[in-house]
Amino acid sequence: MRVSDNQQATDKKYRAIVLLGPPGSGKGTQGRNLGEVPGYWFVSMGEILRSLDTKTQPGRQIQQHLHSGELVPAKLVISVWMQYVGDLSATGFDPHRDVLVLGGLPRNIEQVELLRPHVRVERVIYLACDDESLLSERIRGRDAGRQDDVIRHRFNVYREQTAPLLDHYGGERATKVDATNSPLRVLHEIVESLVTRETSHSMQAAAVTARLADHSENLITPTHKEREL
Repeated sequence: MRVSDNQQATDKKYRAIVLLGPPGSGKGTQGRNLGEVPGYWFVSMGEILRSLDTKTQPGRQIQQHLHSGELVPAKLVISVWMQYVGDLSATGFDPHRDVLVLGGLPRNIEQVELLRPHVRVERVIYLACDDESLLSERIRGRDAGRQDDVIRHRFNVYREQTAPLLDHYGGERATKVDATNSPLRVLHEIVESLVTRETSHSMQAAAVTARLADHSENLITPTHKEREL
């Protein structure tokens, strides 16, 4: 049987889970926890961008956007991300078998469209929290130097550019999780959702629960010094 061009193109895409939620909702915490599961690789766009050399022009440009609370230009973000993910194979990542857990990407529709040729989004986890005062407190706790006006601006950018992605990714792929619960409870709900979906798609659901049981001491819970997207 001849494989269609569309199927071949799909097979070349990275498989991914997207973590969505407002600033301070726990995307970094839960992404790193999921990264403890075999076959899941957490990729934090914020950490990647913050690690860039500020002696280079792209690095300086990106830092200026990050400090102001603005989104980094989409084409620049995707270019940096593609290079980073391309280098993951040298550390054991298998794009045919493993799943990327994306934190901080995509952040708007433009990024969605630029990612589309490269990524097949299999699941979206929405970490929901409408209490911006609680989220602001979390952000201040992990970054005491962050000014209130920048925090407010980040929420505005989220509402205007990132929140609409929930409608874009709606339907079967999206799972809403209450981000105000304890980190362990949030993780439990995320894993429960993934296991249910993986079981129906003959994926390695047993490995997910076994890894969490055997390596529970490695699970990350947030501290007042934690930085996450």
